[in-house]
Amino acid sequence: MERHPNIPKTGKIIAVIPAYNEESRIGNVINGVLGFVDEAVVVNDASCDNTSIVARGKGACVIDLPENKGVGFATRVGCEHALSLGAEIIVTIDADGQHNPCDIPKLIEPVVNGGAGIAFGIRPRDKRMPLAKRIANALLYLVTKVTFSSDIKDPLTGFHAFTKDCYRRLFLESSGYEIVVEFVYKALANKIKHKQVVVETIYNNKDKGMKKRHGFRVLIFILKWQARGLGRAWIF
Repeated sequence: MERHPNIPKTGKIIAVIPAYNEESRIGNVINGVLGFVDEAVVVNDASCDNTSIVARGKGACVIDLPENKGVGFATRVGCEHALSLGAEIIVTIDADGQHNPCDIPKLIEPVVNGGAGIAFGIRPRDKRMPLAKRIANALLYLVTKVTFSSDIKDPLTGFHAFTKDCYRRLFLESSGYEIVVEFVYKALANKIKHKQVVVETIYNNKDKGMKKRHGFRVLIFILKWQARGLGRAWIF
């Protein structure tokens, strides 16, 4: 496929899309990302619907997990597969259509031209964001700021762009939603240069995504990582 003119001429760029029961949206997401990346890898997390069939029909490389393992596990499987396909840059994007693929060029730009190892897509915390998500996002931002001395304004983002070298230094281990905060923690712990890029967010389904129980799980993992010692346990 000919590369979009807004995408810099660099090594292979692969999008990783963890997906669970997203047959109604995954097709549009794949159509969007394939306008900006070389390949799309969908990790079907044991969906009960036709997510896998739709994704294959749209030209994505699909990995079907035999049982539901969680978005973190699916993301890690997708990233490892992307590396096996020769990815130089990986973009992670949600399968529910929350992120606008048109933001991929500006998310990739600081990784290619700005020397960053990873770029975080930052969602505006305004009235377009549902109130519950605004509260959770603000709380997690304050917790990560105090706990990790983090400057990253949206620690719950699932929209990232990072180099293969960055990924290999992160040593991700999470299986659930806590992986989004693990990206923040490990990037800071390993002193990986990062950038923040404001992206558009489309809230088309308030019932999907992180729930209260996921938020509590994230907090538990933050305390666990802090107990290990930021900047000590994960520097290799």
